[in-house]
Amino acid sequence: MHTRQLKQYLNKCVRCGQCRSVCPVFEVIKEEGAAPRGKVFISSMLLDGKLSHPGEAERHLSLCLQCRRCSDQCPSGVPVHRIISSARIKLSRPLKQSILLDFILPSASIKQKAAQLLKTAGKWGLTDLANKARMPLPGTKKTPHSKVSLADTIPSGITSKGTVAYFPGCAATYILPGIARACVNILSDHGWKVVIPQGLSCCGFPHTAAGSHKAKELRQKNQEIISTISTDTILTSCPSCNLALKETLAGQASPKDVVDITEFLVENNMEFNKKSQPNFKIAYHRPCHELTNYPRRLLEKLPGATIVPSKLESACCGGGGTFVLQHPSLSASILKPKIEAIKETGADILATTCPVCTMQLMRGLKDSHVKVLHPLELRAKALTGPPYEKT
Repeated sequence: MHTRQLKQYLNKCVRCGQCRSVCPVFEVIKEEGAAPRGKVFISSMLLDGKLSHPGEAERHLSLCLQCRRCSDQCPSGVPVHRIISSARIKLSRPLKQSILLDFILPSASIKQKAAQLLKTAGKWGLTDLANKARMPLPGTKKTPHSKVSLADTIPSGITSKGTVAYFPGCAATYILPGIARACVNILSDHGWKVVIPQGLSCCGFPHTAAGSHKAKELRQKNQEIISTISTDTILTSCPSCNLALKETLAGQASPKDVVDITEFLVENNMEFNKKSQPNFKIAYHRPCHELTNYPRRLLEKLPGATIVPSKLESACCGGGGTFVLQHPSLSASILKPKIEAIKETGADILATTCPVCTMQLMRGLKDSHVKVLHPLELRAKALTGPPYEKT
């Protein structure tokens, strides 16, 4: 964001404080510096060169999940999340965050090696390594980025409906590959050929949120690759990737239609296998960046499923990309009431579309019977038989 535009946004803030009522961080830390309004004021002081201790500004500005609730709540239309991310560019970042954003996420080979390291750590019982990385230890098997689909051919007997591109994102490629496999299998079983463009990088959302200069480079790279594909529809399975791609491709001469996979499935009336299913209860966690109710609508079509309400269904889980790396204790405090509410539902499964939320919720539910799955994984299992077996 240019300095002139940033100043215009800063001047629009009337300091009403409505943003404080929706901020997950301020809910835990009752300090003005932790509130969105306080961060806007700090950003203004930083821009004007009036801060005598920039290190204190860095601490306060890092206390942001980039959930965008403050921006949505602002009656003056101030994009608070953009102000904070723009202010962060002017500050130094912690070493571990810089390593993740500047070296790991932009590199496919390094991401693959890091994912394999975590998998090996789990096999060897080195859980401390995974805990320090703030990640669970699901199985990791690289989902290859290639010019052809993961399932090259549409099953025999199924009429071809066309081709769609799929942007799997970092987590579904290297940490939670079951999501990517489910997406491709569902689409191919319904007659769609799935193309994953070669060379795709991180969507850049974590970098934008952290104020990293790398964001522009990553988005430009993805923009160039996506512009070469023939299909006009790009599917995503992560709400943050969906937001980032829409922002990346906005204003293009030949814009692509970026669509969440759950919306695509619901709008195309893709039917479930009608086999007998066991009865099971699903609670849902709505990620901060999820802007539609399509995931829930997809879950409601699952045979044998009962969607049980959670009083904190839309509450932030405290993951926030790199936030959990910087502020693990605060992240856990934000997560705690969420986990308690989920357990109260008596659900067998917790469904959510965000991979970062998935990993955060896995940590919180590691001592319970509740499984955390993407709606796509449940949907894929329903094609072949019971989507869930109680243990």
